[in-house]
Formats: sequence, C-alpha cells, structure tokens
Amino acid sequence: MLIEKPLAHTTESAERIVQAARDAESICRVGFHNRVASPVEVLLSYLWDDRFGDIYHIEANYLRRRGIPGRGSWFTSEALAGGGALVDIGAHAIDLALYLLEFPAVTDVSGVTRSVFGDRSEYTYLDMHGTEGDGAFDVDDSASAFIRCGDDTTIALDIAWAANRPPTTDVVLHGTEAGARLDLQTGELTIFETGATGAPHFADSTITTRENNAHRIEQRRFLDAIAGSESPLAMPEQALTTQRVLDAIYRSSADGTGVALESKPLLSAH
Repeated sequence: MLIEKPLAHTTESAERIVQAARDAESICRVGFHNRVASPVEVLLSYLWDDRFGDIYHIEANYLRRRGIPGRGSWFTSEALAGGGALVDIGAHAIDLALYLLEFPAVTDVSGVTRSVFGDRSEYTYLDMHGTEGDGAFDVDDSASAFIRCGDDTTIALDIAWAANRPPTTDVVLHGTEAGARLDLQTGELTIFETGATGAPHFADSTITTRENNAHRIEQRRFLDAIAGSESPLAMPEQALTTQRVLDAIYRSSADGTGVALESKPLLSAH
C-alpha cells in the first residue's frame, strides 16, 4: 500500500495504520516524494561520504507568497484535512529534515501555528491550487517550530501557505566540515566549504542534476519494494514520527509551552 502524505489526519489514525501494516506483514510506504528527487539523492551521497562531517542543525523552509489551496474547500477544513499549512507542506519539510538526519529520536518540540490570511475576505492571489469553495477556513496558514532530537541535532521549521515575502522551498544543512543549501523548487544544490590550501578561502560549488519526475520514481520504487528491493520511500513508522511532530507543534501552539516526546529511535533511513 502506498499512502499519500501525511500518514493520516490524526496521530491516533496514524498509529492504527502502522499497527495494521505490521499485523498484515505487507508492504506499506508513505509518499514523501522529495526523498527521491535527484538533488536530494546527490546530497545524501555526500552525507554518506562524510563530506559534511557531523550535521548538527537543519533549516527547513517552505514558504509561499500566496498559495492557500482550495480556500473554503476540504483543504481548509480541520475536520476533513486535520490541519492546514503545517499538515500540507510542513509534513514534507519535517520528513525531509529527519530523513537527512537519519531519523534520530525526537525529544522536544516547540512551535506556534497561525491563521493570518486564510479567513480574510480581501485575500488577494494570482492563482490557486484546487477550487475555491464557500466553506469555513478553520486551519493554520503558517507555522514556526523548533525541533530537538536525542542526539542534540536540531531543526528550525518555517512554513506558510501565504506570507508577504518572496517564496522559498529550501533546506539548509549546517555541518562541522561543510554545509549545503537545497532549493526544492529549482533543484539547485549548493555546497559551502572552506579550505587553507594556498591561502584561507571559501569554496562554494553548485550541483546541477538531470530533471526527474519524483512522483513517477516514487511509484516505481514502491513497485520495487513489493518485488523485494530496498527502497528510500518512507516507512510507516517514520511517517508516524512525522505525524507525532505535527501533533506536538499544534499542542505546543495551543498550550504556549514546549512538548516532550518519548525518545524512541526508529529504523535507519538507509
């Protein structure tokens, strides 16, 4: 079974799916397609070659200038969608950040969710994914969060369906030996290094990859997983961790405090 992200609209439902997959002993994967994008696979290969040293922090940013999908439809109904921008695009950012860190145990989450633009009658946009409806808008349209893991790695999350700023979909890695910035929209990957050969210097290199259809590759690799091949697609247990982080951000925002999560390591991401 290939399930589109997120795993479910609530953590309780996600837990039932994971348990059902275990009981059935079947192939179950979750569709976080950014994992199989060409520049992400290059970035992973550099990580595994230890080019960055130890990764200690990741910035995960997914910000649209005006990109609320189907305003007034099921997209913006908490009862139907389970949440707003955080569930829709934040799930992608959280999964990719945890994937690059090889899914360490998440221990603490602090965050704030907001609804700033979605319920405005004068909401101005140029285009919209999905069809605008006449229903309620009762979900978040932006979120900011800080995620701490058991190995002291951290993730800074910034998500928005709408914001008065240039759009960005970038992931920035902070490593002890080098860093990187990946723009998921353009596919541009930049490596930031330093050197002392000849004279102290900075060395920034841009990696260009062949364009690919990540959704098509995701589907092919799901079939490969059924056939018994290894696959980088999200395991349901990993998607459950992402779901728990989403839930913790909402709870942190509602309570005004950080949320501690049970330290429970998962299978390695590769």
